[in-house]
Amino acid sequence: MTPMPRARGLLVLLASVLLSVTLGGLLWLAATPTLAVSAALAYAAGLSMIILPCTLPLVFIVVPLSLQGSPGRGLLTALLFGLGLTITISLYAALVAGVGVAASPSWPPRGTARRTEASRPSSPLARGRGVTGA
Repeated sequence: MTPMPRARGLLVLLASVLLSVTLGGLLWLAATPTLAVSAALAYAAGLSMIILPCTLPLVFIVVPLSLQGSPGRGLLTALLFGLGLTITISLYAALVAGVGVAASPSWPPRGTARRTEASRPSSPLARGRGVTGA
């Protein structure tokens, strides 16, 4: 088998896996409507990351580089570019979330108490009946 049809087959397989995961996620969101709005906003925010002024110029560098040479090398270059963006933006998001939690004077919000050891059932049998241990 020549490299070109093999790479196309790999891309078709990758695209079908991504489509399946996306459709599965959409079905899950349809089943849990309370999370649908926040998950949709997070997804849209993630997609919008490519048009940031610091990442958009890189697309015009990475795409021509991925078209040079073999299709496998181009795919690897594109995947590594996407992975690097994903890891970097995830680290920034975790850092901002940590600063937000540290700066918040009252966490968790009022009306939602954290479960303590005393409020947890002591045995598996008690957990099923909702009875707390003595």
